[in-house]
Amino acid sequence: MGLDQPLWKQYAFFLRDALHGDLGRSFVFNEPALKLIAQRMPATLELAVTAVLFSMIFGVPLGLYAGLHPDGFFGRAIMAGSILGFSLPSFWVGLMLIMVFAVQLGWLPSTGRGQTERCSACPGRS
Repeated sequence: MGLDQPLWKQYAFFLRDALHGDLGRSFVFNEPALKLIAQRMPATLELAVTAVLFSMIFGVPLGLYAGLHPDGFFGRAIMAGSILGFSLPSFWVGLMLIMVFAVQLGWLPSTGRGQTERCSACPGRS
């Protein structure tokens, strides 16, 4: 693995291999890393496209409204919600959204992408 080489040389070897499409092997799955990335790419793209669509459908009109009516109640509420959204850590917001939409409302599968069974250990579920 070249761990006896200096750090700069290890990095140079990694860059050379990465330019040829070899990102190494996963320690956990003992498979090529590029294969694992390719397997998970559809779910990542699905999330990215959905996020962009939501921001365009909801964010742009709300931002326009808040910009056109900055002194109104709804304009101020939209701006306050926006500031709050930027201020909170994204990992915490993500966990809270999972709790609401997957656990409390049951709108999302609780076992992962593509799974349909429900979580029997979740509160309020059987």
